Amino acid sequence: MVARDKEDLSGQQIGNYEIESHIAARKASDLFLARDVKLERLVFLEVLRTTAEEDENLAARFRRRMETVSQLKEPSIAVVSDLDITDDGFPYAVIDYFPGTTLADRLAELNRTQGPMPVIEALELARQLAQALGAAHAAGLIHHDLRPENIMLREDGAPVLIDLGLPIVLDPAAPGVNGPENEMLDYASPEELEGKDITRRSNIYSFGVILYELLSGHRPKLPVLPFDIFPQANMPKEEPLEEARPGLAGETYRLVRNCLWRQEWSRFETADEL
Repeated sequence: MVARDKEDLSGQQIGNYEIESHIAARKASDLFLARDVKLERLVFLEVLRTTAEEDENLAARFRRRMETVSQLKEPSIAVVSDLDITDDGFPYAVIDYFPGTTLADRLAELNRTQGPMPVIEALELARQLAQALGAAHAAGLIHHDLRPENIMLREDGAPVLIDLGLPIVLDPAAPGVNGPENEMLDYASPEELEGKDITRRSNIYSFGVILYELLSGHRPKLPVLPFDIFPQANMPKEEPLEEARPGLAGETYRLVRNCLWRQEWSRFETADEL
């Protein structure tokens, strides 16, 4: 049986998979490290928190999206190798394991040791991430929660989207447009934080916040004076990257700026264009 508190499943078995540890809590699922007891290999398990009986639509969307991901052949998208359902009705996906860490952990390590990521390394990581988003968008998939905590890095530093098959679930308790600290932009796009549908341009906004953080060492800071913030204006309100990290190429500054416009139509139209 799968407990409701999925963070306490170590040693339990789901199908052929014995849970070793809980890795991450998502909006609608939990990610586990598990061992395939038949093939003696490690795998990731993404387990939906809701049974098919409780929410048939959510379970169906989870399966459809994971099936789509399983067809993608993109190095920066994790491989979904199987789909099944637990004995007590929780849908789950089996994802090929690879050793690595999260981008959030990598950024935290850089901040402790050397400061912002080297520019070429940051742009190469961003290029691979944009390619993955382009492949996903072409298949009709929008990432539901694009942020460093949900991006894995292989041992060679290459990024991997491991939760792309998760359905979009809007969080009514989402923070305000300026993020929980009220001093920096949140990774979520303005339209998502306003409760609107997420689009591919929403992903591009989140990508822009991540790239800004890769290059500067922190998320975009907001102006100190409240009257400098005009939510209705089609202009970025964050501290310009030019101030946060001087000396980069003008094209790099334009790249970040054209991801972060508040109005969707002002951003890059597609991840391929980006």
